[in-house]
Order: sequence, then C-alpha cells, then structure tokens
Amino acid sequence: MQIVNLAEGKKWVDEHALSDLNPKFLDKEFQYKAIYPIPADSGIKTNLARRILSYIPPNKKGCFWINGYGIWPSSQNMELFDAYRRSLGEHRPLHEAPYHLFSSLTEDLKILECLMDLSLYFVWDAILVESPLEVIINISHDEMFTIYSRSKERFVLLEKFFENKANA
Repeated sequence: MQIVNLAEGKKWVDEHALSDLNPKFLDKEFQYKAIYPIPADSGIKTNLARRILSYIPPNKKGCFWINGYGIWPSSQNMELFDAYRRSLGEHRPLHEAPYHLFSSLTEDLKILECLMDLSLYFVWDAILVESPLEVIINISHDEMFTIYSRSKERFVLLEKFFENKANA
C-alpha cells in the first residue's frame, strides 16, 4: 500500500484509469451501472467492504481515493482514522494524502478493507478504482454506492452479491 498526495494520485488515475472520476463522466464511460443503499449496521458495512474486495482478481492494481469527509462531523472520528494511518507509517493528514494505491496482494487488501470500513462507518465519499479499468465503486456520503463496470461478467457477479446479501 502506498499513500500519496493529490497530485500523485491524479497522475496515477490518469495513467491507469480515466482522467475524470466524476459520476456524470462515469455514467457515459461505463456500460453497466447499479446503485445500492449502504446498510446502516456496522457489521454489514464490514461485510460489504470485505466482499467488495474479494471480487478484485489477482494481479490487479488500484486506488482508493477518499474524496469527501467532514460532511457529517458527528459520524466521524479523525483521531481513530489518523491513528490507523500512523500505524501504516503515514503521518500526513488526509487532506494532504487522500489516495491509497494498492495491489491485489493480501496485505494491501487487508489494509484497504480497513480504510473502506472506516470510510463507510464515517459516512465519507470515496472511489475505488481497479486497473486495468473494469470496475469503479463510488461510495457516497448520501449513504449510497454506485458500481460501474465495463465487464458484464464482473458486473453480474457484483450485482448478485449486492441484491442478495448486502442488506442481509
């Protein structure tokens, strides 16, 4: 896992994905799209993050960009988040280093799961980008998430999970 600043993160996105991660642009760029509510229960949120990441195939790279926080201050705990990132060796605040670059290595995915868990618990905006670009998941502070996919096969797998188990 590599945590990088805004300029380095945007450079990674330009090189590995799209130059624009705006939902209006993504709507035009991806053939398959589905929107789901984020469950309120923290245990289900944990399972949701774990399951999303279980669908990342081997030998993939990606980034997790936390692009909105502080919207609901009563829902977040910056001390907890900062302490977790310090445990990873990262001492810059989130606004200075919002991008988390990962590989499909088990260690990176475990760290990514924790970051995604915290983002879901704290009701933050975040975007998970997989490269080569097949799937993007946009998490919204409106307590919804959107799956974008170019692969029908991958989309159907994710869709089945979310329709059957995400709210269980």
